[in-house]
Amino acid sequence: MRSVLLENRSDGPWRCLPVSRKHGRYLNSAWPDKDGKIAREWNVGKAGELRDLTLYLPLYKGVTVREIVLDKDAKIEAPKPFALAKPVVHYGSSITQGGCAENPGLSCQAIVSRWLNVDFVNLGFSGNGLGEPAVAQAVAEIDASAFVLDYWGNPSPQVYRDTLPAFTDTLRAKHPKTPILVTSPYYFPAEGTSAATQSTQDEKRRIAREFVQARQKGGDPNISFVDGLEMLSREQAEGLVDGVHANSLGFYFCAKGLEPQLRKALGLGSK
Repeated sequence: MRSVLLENRSDGPWRCLPVSRKHGRYLNSAWPDKDGKIAREWNVGKAGELRDLTLYLPLYKGVTVREIVLDKDAKIEAPKPFALAKPVVHYGSSITQGGCAENPGLSCQAIVSRWLNVDFVNLGFSGNGLGEPAVAQAVAEIDASAFVLDYWGNPSPQVYRDTLPAFTDTLRAKHPKTPILVTSPYYFPAEGTSAATQSTQDEKRRIAREFVQARQKGGDPNISFVDGLEMLSREQAEGLVDGVHANSLGFYFCAKGLEPQLRKALGLGSK
């Protein structure tokens, strides 16, 4: 890859970066100039060797890819296939979206996708993720290898309790056997100083756990619970940027907690 030209469609800083998919290795990052454009040249390795590259685009900014320029004698072939033909779909809030990863390749979903060699669709919506019926219907239109319901961040316990069954039912109507993973809240430092915050978080954890248990007892073996405290715990609170959103370290912690559960649900075997 000789150079990439991208144009930002909104104000504010953002970055893109290439990653070698063969090894899952970070290569470099780029950011816009004062006019919101990137023109960046990367040397990705020795000449004459074909390699798979993944270009991660901004988590919060829309872009237009104007051109990708290769060396004159380079060629493009289809990439090596992912381990699974269908993507993993993640639905949630700004935490799911990737706020506040240092670069686009360091959201929890991006990290896990590299570890498992699977594609993914990130449907994290900043300030939203309330389990709306219309959104559930849209998510159900995607032919996925698994659905990760990670939307505990914004709804109140009552809204979470009311929407989780209907959201799952909508998915099950079109995907009766596709794995569904339901995550619960990870640790917020305010739980240590606010009884109200701790009560809210614990209630959502209880709702998620008991909902999955009830569905399993009701005959659905393809739904599983992911304990958020195993994704980011009190001892890992340095992985938060504002006491709520994960930084890059926090997303690494989250990925470490989610990866074995997702690997098992997808039937990918041991690491």
